[in-house]
Amino acid sequence: MNPLTILITGATSGIGRHAALHLAARGHRVIATGRSEAALAELAATEARLVTLRLDVTDAASIEGAQRAVLAMTGGDGLDVLVNNAGYGALGPTESISDADLRAQYEVNVFGLMAVTRAFLPRMRERGRGRVINVSSVGGLYTMPFFGVYSSTKYAVESLSDALRLELAPFGVHVSLIEPGVIETGFTDRSMKEAEKTRGPDSPYANVLARAEELRKMSDRTAVGPECISRAIESAATSRRPRARYVAPLRAQLMVGCLRALPTRWADLLVRQVMGLTRRRLALAPRAMAVAAMVAVLAVALASSVSLADSGAASWQRVRTEDGIVVSRKEVPGSPFVAFRGEGDVDAPILTVGNVLVDVAHEKDWIDSVVEARVLHKVSATEYIMYSHLGMPIPLSDRDLVTDVTLTLDAAARTLTVRMRSVSDPAAPQNGYIRSQLEDSVFVLASIEGGKRTHVTAEIHCDPSGSVPAWIVNLFQRNWGYNTIASLRRQAAKPTVPAHPELAAMLEEKGFFN
Repeated sequence: MNPLTILITGATSGIGRHAALHLAARGHRVIATGRSEAALAELAATEARLVTLRLDVTDAASIEGAQRAVLAMTGGDGLDVLVNNAGYGALGPTESISDADLRAQYEVNVFGLMAVTRAFLPRMRERGRGRVINVSSVGGLYTMPFFGVYSSTKYAVESLSDALRLELAPFGVHVSLIEPGVIETGFTDRSMKEAEKTRGPDSPYANVLARAEELRKMSDRTAVGPECISRAIESAATSRRPRARYVAPLRAQLMVGCLRALPTRWADLLVRQVMGLTRRRLALAPRAMAVAAMVAVLAVALASSVSLADSGAASWQRVRTEDGIVVSRKEVPGSPFVAFRGEGDVDAPILTVGNVLVDVAHEKDWIDSVVEARVLHKVSATEYIMYSHLGMPIPLSDRDLVTDVTLTLDAAARTLTVRMRSVSDPAAPQNGYIRSQLEDSVFVLASIEGGKRTHVTAEIHCDPSGSVPAWIVNLFQRNWGYNTIASLRRQAAKPTVPAHPELAAMLEEKGFFN
């Protein structure tokens, strides 16, 4: 793949900074921009391959200067990819946010984005190729209380991006949206500072705003690192057919989807109770709705660990094929919940893919919702007991799992099977999380093409307890097969996958390397 020239706005912190470092490490020519000269200098010192450039998206002269600088750097060719990431969130009761703060929010998040886009689009259009990637938010898909002003700017970005995507397609310019959920960045810190402007004893929302720090801690528990967003940006920049939208992490998509799937009245009641917008501000949501929302998200959070082998007379039905990944579904006799399967090839030998699956400490790098995973103790060379902590989005309680993991080799078929089942173990920590149960989980790896590649089959059947509509669980599990294989591909492609000598020895003993 030829290196691309990529400009990122708001690259001195948070998502923008991580994306700049991530893309530079992949060999691309990254122009990292921001307003702070000191922050840009620190970033340049961190990664010598980065080009830094001062750019204030609200200043027309600054934008024009950056445009001239880019043309000079590229010999007049301009950018291959523009990532509009600069933005911030004004937090507080919508009626309490001043006109000045409202305009300032739009100046950065909307008008600044469009001004930068206008500056760099002409050369893309003239060349007949280019990518515009606009970093939006799940706040542009669903509005939460006290984020009304921020969400309104993201709804604007969503609409503008949709229009640009349609208008620019004939010119070979692709437009994609990145829609992050709760990410570990400095974004929340600034939002909390903005909220201070609307907090006061005379506010009709004073009792609710007094819980702001408590809600922030709840949010922080569900936050994930910016790696998933950087990967989404990379995919939008380099894929032959980039998607219109990338929601990350998966739990964010689930939360928004669950709220949208519920009747508006139910969703409103759930959100108001979680945020304290009730007469009894700490009242819990009705059990039926809370359980429905909980299990809908939990079903997918557990998807990386829950599965079921073929059973019964029902057959697998293919539902989609994308990027060489086949996703299928199957009705399971006696269960209202559908089983899902993902199949695809990974461009790595079976040892590398196996190393990823048994690399418990790094599960959080590629399995969504995993906050922590560790081996409690080894039973044998082919069996161990592991513990996993799964982070849940607000308002759900975190989950944990204790599983028995076994490895089975079939020399004749040249396959490695990794299977997991729930067990009880005295060594498991008692952290107050809700202990989840896994019926069965299996990944089957088959060595192909003389050992150069691996065919992976992964299946899931999740049967959550409680009075939960099966259609909600089935709805949110439908993408598991694709997401699992795609994430496994990315992880196996990393040069830093730790080696596991015991696994290598077992494969060698069975003749996998012959």
